[in-house]
Amino acid sequence: QASLARQPGRQRSRIRGARRLVRTMCRTSVALALASLALAGAAAGPGTRAEVVAKIERGEVSKKDLEVVLAHFDEDVSWSDAYRSVRTVYCKGADGCPEDSDYLPNVGREGHTFLHHIVTNYDRLAKWTVFSQAGAPTEGYSG
Repeated sequence: QASLARQPGRQRSRIRGARRLVRTMCRTSVALALASLALAGAAAGPGTRAEVVAKIERGEVSKKDLEVVLAHFDEDVSWSDAYRSVRTVYCKGADGCPEDSDYLPNVGREGHTFLHHIVTNYDRLAKWTVFSQAGAPTEGYSG
């Protein structure tokens, strides 16, 4: 943030806009990936989004096929409970980590979390991996 404060007004505005765009892309990635799965039939086979979610909930989709990786600090991850069987949560907060999460030191924002997952699991990555911040997906930027 300190480096952002030293930027001229127009560039500062562009940087903020780019950051908003990246956050929006991360937050909607889970919904987009599920829609893509439904359309393309990848991992879970053909079906509507509801059918794909039902397959995940029934355990018919494994982490070898689909993995949802969430970078958590203090968000409520209950929205992702339907994907628990294919979900990996990395917690960087001091308190309130979900019980099924892996703890990471709070450095590097979500990029550090995603790179950690890729490097640690390189030889066993899912066919389809979705990376997202742990906040519930929304349509567009929420603030």
